[in-house]
Amino acid sequence: MKQAHYNEMKDGFGYINTLRNINGKNAITWGERIYNLAKDRALDMSDRQYFDHTNPDGQCANSLKTKYGIPEYQTVAENIWGIRGGTENARQAINSWMESRGHRYNLLYSDHIAGAIACERGFCVFIGLHDGQYGLGGGHCSTGAQGEVYWETVGKQPGEV
Repeated sequence: MKQAHYNEMKDGFGYINTLRNINGKNAITWGERIYNLAKDRALDMSDRQYFDHTNPDGQCANSLKTKYGIPEYQTVAENIWGIRGGTENARQAINSWMESRGHRYNLLYSDHIAGAIACERGFCVFIGLHDGQYGLGGGHCSTGAQGEVYWETVGKQPGEV
């Protein structure tokens, strides 16, 4: 891992906490295990040439979390962003997510206690972590298309900014 790249990810995470503060949300802590999951998700999308919350094997961040030492009782929720063949830019990804209702809700989700962002080979992944078994990110693995349908049809959510 290149230290400068890692520092850029930590700076991006600091920006997320700044946005959380501006929007009246609690700061969340950086999670090294969460970072490793996010980094591997970004690399997997690049290596296997897909762009979705579920990989070609039907797995998602929430179903992969225990491989990274994240307990089963905790729930992770993922944002993805990418430009095939592009360069990763954490702030560009974060600003893009803030313009999207569901992605913004995840970045600012009140129950998150930790998280991380990782960008690799043109793909960026943010993962937020909370202690509930249910709620944002809970349950089965959903595709990006399923997420879009959900956010187009659901009413305003608790704590939504």
